[in-house]
Amino acid sequence: MRGDFEQRSPPRLLCLDLQRSPGSQTGGQAGGVTGRDSRIARCQDLMAHARAAGWPVLHSFRLAGPIQPLSVEGLEPMASETVLLRRGASAFSHPRMAELASGSAASGLVILALTLGAACITTALQAHELGVDVQLVTDTLCPVDIRGVGSMTVREVLLGVASPFTGLTSTAELLGDRPMMVAND
Repeated sequence: MRGDFEQRSPPRLLCLDLQRSPGSQTGGQAGGVTGRDSRIARCQDLMAHARAAGWPVLHSFRLAGPIQPLSVEGLEPMASETVLLRRGASAFSHPRMAELASGSAASGLVILALTLGAACITTALQAHELGVDVQLVTDTLCPVDIRGVGSMTVREVLLGVASPFTGLTSTAELLGDRPMMVAND
């Protein structure tokens, strides 16, 4: 099944863990300074596009203790946007997420994150299991660093794991003139 969301209701944009690491005053979860600013700029561009186009924007933050998570500067939720705080890896560990995502079954869910890890993979898989078309924005994701294994190799393996149940897209594709949401068969 293929669809062009220009002819459907807009997708939901899920801003997943666009938060600072615990104790960080300036840094985000972006995994270092190299490339961080360009990834954040792409996130800002997509968030601005989604807001201007009327996409519902959701924010899901993982609680890492008693301190409320802080957004990465420039990626803060607007007062009108839904913010879900959770303890588990997946955005679906918040009880309202399934309701919010299943409401977007006809239009899809675009996952925007800075790191590719358990949160992205489990959230995408759970959305897919609900029958929601899922797109994972890949050009905002920093390489995952695992000692002894090349970070780009780990990133490619994780994207390969995700690809059977989620579409892989880029900010350029979502902001461009091409059809944006391609449903997964």
